[in-house]
Amino acid sequence: MAFRKWIIAASAVPLLSLGACATTQPNDATLMASDFDLMSVERFNSVSARAVDTIYFAQGDSTLSSEGASMVRKAVDRIATMPSSNRIIVTGHASEEGDDDVNMRLSRDRAAAVAQRFVNAGVSRRDISILAFGEGAASAENTPARNRRATIYVY
Repeated sequence: MAFRKWIIAASAVPLLSLGACATTQPNDATLMASDFDLMSVERFNSVSARAVDTIYFAQGDSTLSSEGASMVRKAVDRIATMPSSNRIIVTGHASEEGDDDVNMRLSRDRAAAVAQRFVNAGVSRRDISILAFGEGAASAENTPARNRRATIYVY
């Protein structure tokens, strides 16, 4: 009988720990694209924004490389020294390979990944807008790797 109680108690521990995972609240490290101001193309075209830096991504990926993360840190430092810049726009882009809907989602996720690094560095997410272009704003024809990018703007 004591052995049976021990088995039941031992089985309960993993189940309770799984339940704890289900109630974990997301923190700033898990912000999604929808947590940022989603800027329209019209609004983007109406502001006087200047490009600060461009970060490139691997095909089909929205994860920042260590080089990309370093570039974002440098951009944060550079923007902090700009007296008139108080808003950030991150535009996401994709190459022409693949499905249009997938590319739009991928470009949005790339912009959000860069925006997330700004938040992690202490920038308020209210000061950051993102805009996904998908494959619609190619910077280099016939050079897919140059179109898998996120560009940081200030205004």
